[in-house]
Amino acid sequence: MTELINFKNKVRDVLRKYEEIIFPFLRLIWCFLVFLNIHSMFPYMDLFDRTLVLFLIAVLATVLPDGFLLFAAGAVIGVNCFTVNLEVGLAFVVFFCVIYCLYVRFFPKYSYAIFLVTICYSLGMPYLAPIIIVVLAGLGGALPAAFGVMLHFFAVVTSEIQIQLASAEDEGKVEVLGYFIEHILKNKEMYMVMLAFALTVVLASVVYRLSFPFSHYAAIAAACVFAIVLTLIAGSILKQTPDTSAAMGGALVGLLICLVLETCKGVLDFPHTQRVQFEDDEYYYYVKAVPKLDAPKKKKKPRPKKAPVKGARQGAPGQGPRQGAPGQGAPGQEPGQGAPGQGPRQGGPAGAEKDARRRRDEEFAKEQSRTAIRADGAPAKRIAEKIEEAKKNRPVESPQEMQARKQKELDDFEDLG
Repeated sequence: MTELINFKNKVRDVLRKYEEIIFPFLRLIWCFLVFLNIHSMFPYMDLFDRTLVLFLIAVLATVLPDGFLLFAAGAVIGVNCFTVNLEVGLAFVVFFCVIYCLYVRFFPKYSYAIFLVTICYSLGMPYLAPIIIVVLAGLGGALPAAFGVMLHFFAVVTSEIQIQLASAEDEGKVEVLGYFIEHILKNKEMYMVMLAFALTVVLASVVYRLSFPFSHYAAIAAACVFAIVLTLIAGSILKQTPDTSAAMGGALVGLLICLVLETCKGVLDFPHTQRVQFEDDEYYYYVKAVPKLDAPKKKKKPRPKKAPVKGARQGAPGQGPRQGAPGQGAPGQEPGQGAPGQGPRQGGPAGAEKDARRRRDEEFAKEQSRTAIRADGAPAKRIAEKIEEAKKNRPVESPQEMQARKQKELDDFEDLG
């Protein structure tokens, strides 16, 4: 089970990562299958014999909303029916309007159930459809399943009428409207199958929504049983021998497909079910939470810590090591500058040059301040302005010149004292 869940998670991650590509592609495949199946049921228009035409219609149905798929399918079927006979085409227009007005207009997202039933009929496993609809659509798929059965019988009757019209010398001798009334409106077999499909979906969906453990799997099994039992009941009422092998085969295949679908949705962990009760000003709330089983994720190996760099200075606790690169000092100080009260740190030629430049600036500022004080006793603001101006216009001095000037300043200071 763990390996199965791991595989499911990998597939899910791939689908989520590339959903903008994968889901439109899957929708295109579905639409193309729908139109291929429609062409197999109504192969009367030569235009739709070209696969490219059907593919282009499928592309339009892929990029447009869900309602367009039903509209395009109805248009294709209607054109084929009018090709057979005018009365057949009008009968289909009435049938399509009934489907659209009664249900599909209000619940367009379940219209795919109609085509799912017709595809299962084409595969020879009609009882596969209601079992899958229970998992995919639930109660909302009951009427579309019945409409799918009716569309299948409509296609069968249309095929028989087309054969009769092709073999008859005079088309007027074939009463198309009477044939439709006899084989569609009075077809007890069609009504019984429609009722069996709808009841299977409704009863199994009710079980699917119950809250007892493993209710989803019980609903799938119940759908298989309902499909077979209702087929036998319909056969006994119509006094016909039903095809039980097709019903059992379709139920078995549907069981396997639905189990795969349920596994893709998630495997529930019923022993760890939690129930929560809370309230507000108007309601009491009873919540039942069943977690989904998921494979344990692989723990990432911790990254190895990097070894401290040689020569790095350790800072305060919680800080990273400070790199003792040449010419660097404490934060906020010039490179090569030591702590207050300490001499300059030698950090190589670049650091020595910066230290010398800093000392020259300090000495020059002191000299300008002493000169300003001796001159006119200017206020501090004017002294600062003169110092800044002097710094900008200060000539570059060599260490020997600076030493001589410093000695002269000391002598002048002693004279002033």
